[in-house]
Amino acid sequence: MTWILGPARSRRRRFLLVPIVLVAAIALPLAGIAQAVHDLAFELDGNQTAETRFDWTSFFNAAGQPSPALPDASRPGFTNSGFSKDFTRNADGSYNTADHTTFATGSKDTLNITPGWQCNFDNNVNDKIDILNAYAVAYTNPANGDQILYFALERFSNSGDANVGFWFLQDNVNCVSPGGSTAFTGSHVDGDLLIVSSFTNGGVVSTIDVYRWNGGATGSLGTPPVAHGVDCKSTLGGDAACATVNDPTNGTLDPPWDTANKNGGSTNEVSEFFEGGVNLTAAHIGGKCFNTFIGDTRSSQSLTATLFDFARGVL
Repeated sequence: MTWILGPARSRRRRFLLVPIVLVAAIALPLAGIAQAVHDLAFELDGNQTAETRFDWTSFFNAAGQPSPALPDASRPGFTNSGFSKDFTRNADGSYNTADHTTFATGSKDTLNITPGWQCNFDNNVNDKIDILNAYAVAYTNPANGDQILYFALERFSNSGDANVGFWFLQDNVNCVSPGGSTAFTGSHVDGDLLIVSSFTNGGVVSTIDVYRWNGGATGSLGTPPVAHGVDCKSTLGGDAACATVNDPTNGTLDPPWDTANKNGGSTNEVSEFFEGGVNLTAAHIGGKCFNTFIGDTRSSQSLTATLFDFARGVL
């Protein structure tokens, strides 16, 4: 079996073929021996900096470009990475509040992508729902074949509690609005994943839930969740999913790539950085070929929540 990650979109992003041990991807008895999602080669500790294991700075350079390009022998098990910058700066270097990738009114996770999802141009996105950067990496544990997705986003302001989501999609789903409501392109594929989480402005993740899309373009979002977790910093292990944010112990973060905050700095203040991971094999949802991710902000963890800003990237 081959896990294919990344569409042939440019000379920089080509199809990457990574062998997978078949039995680890589909045999349910192995799920019981799967390691906790935060006990492996990637740090889920509330910052972007690599310390004892790999972290986000292990995969992206100061320009937000994949570095090194995966797969790479120096990053064993990591198969692909993607980074999406969702803001621009004005000529004087100040933050530009305009955004061509926000959800239009009426878009819902429970709807089919076409025609249910639409994007919009917004001149002034609300501070606490404004996404700056979103990124993801895919990992296959060389020891047992467990497939894991790691994901993160940065937001502009930590005012108030927050709700975020990540779609991992197998089709080339996209939308950029030139102005006014614009329909998304692409469709759902059986096995697409929605991950939703909530966290406080004090830096504590309440819950994280993972849902599976069942059926194709006209299918539906399944309930209950196929995986559930809490804050990575408060769980002992054996979890299939967890998430965390930069709490007061982590403090303000200064990643090497461009970012911003409401107070005028180029850093992520407390509770402005969110990251998480899902062990697909442990949740019995491995073996899919995800090439698109969409991180979003939302009104709640509800599957019918109002969707706000989004950042779309390619794995």
